[in-house]
Amino acid sequence: MKPIIPFALLGALFAVGSASANNTDPVGYLTLGNTTALPDLPNNTDILVSVSLVQPTEFSGEVDSVASQVITVSGTPGWADDQWLPVDPATDDPYVITSDSGVLGLIVDNDGNTVTIDGAFDISSLAATDGLVIRKATTLQNFFAGNTVPSGLEVQLQSGSGVGTNLAFDVIYTNFGTWFDAGFGAADTAVLYPGEAFIIRNTTGSDMGSLVVTGEVQLQNSSALLAGGAGQQDTPFGYTSPVGETLADAGLVGASGDELLEYDNTATGINKAAAAVYTSFGGAEWFDAGFTDVKDTLELGSGNGFVYRRAAGAGDYDFSDQPNFVPTL
Repeated sequence: MKPIIPFALLGALFAVGSASANNTDPVGYLTLGNTTALPDLPNNTDILVSVSLVQPTEFSGEVDSVASQVITVSGTPGWADDQWLPVDPATDDPYVITSDSGVLGLIVDNDGNTVTIDGAFDISSLAATDGLVIRKATTLQNFFAGNTVPSGLEVQLQSGSGVGTNLAFDVIYTNFGTWFDAGFGAADTAVLYPGEAFIIRNTTGSDMGSLVVTGEVQLQNSSALLAGGAGQQDTPFGYTSPVGETLADAGLVGASGDELLEYDNTATGINKAAAAVYTSFGGAEWFDAGFTDVKDTLELGSGNGFVYRRAAGAGDYDFSDQPNFVPTL
């Protein structure tokens, strides 16, 4: 048996790459998949995981103003035009901004003191003096960096267009030395967003002995949009933290009839059913099948993925929370 390594702090700190930043953020590594015995990802197995560590901070500052999708930062950062754009989108990772409250946006343009955010991202809640950071996005190539990836390994995400429950993971990337999308287009720089859970599927014929991700601890809020609808609606969901946070500490408050589906990443098999389902009756309490409240014992985080099933007619749940360890860093 091998020890569970939910998070280990490395003996080094990334320097924050900005003249406006005067602190450092901790970095570390996290073992995903079967944390009880090797291999981490056996053949013929799915694991549901999420982004728990992010890429190093390259700028930190404050919002001066927001107009539509354009953020003006305070001060005079002196950026070069297009500094926050990949030189070659096929091989270079794109950049994202994250605010202290967890608002996330993909950068599509910048000049000396403004960044323009892709219109698919809602940044309307940003306001003057909000803190923000710029870093490279987590992508397929940097998420798996340092691992031996067997040929044929898949990453499956949901497009967000599905309605209802038990939705297909309809965006599929496959590794054949580099990553490709379903049309066999280059996909090394496809983005894995914090707050979204995704499947790693190994049907390659070979075990993936070790699956270790490295990165910087995100000190901004973990956030996710948990979609609602006329009927029940599923959203793959992850808490952006390298250490576990109980449901109570994370402030996950359900509407009556909301469910949280948990999956067992130590079990083999593909298309696995949920190992446990927890139900809210409206409030902070979450009950298991035996009607025991698990809000103080069940943990989010540590790279695990969940499915949040929003009750029929409950509407969207814009979840945001600062992990408890952040103020102490």
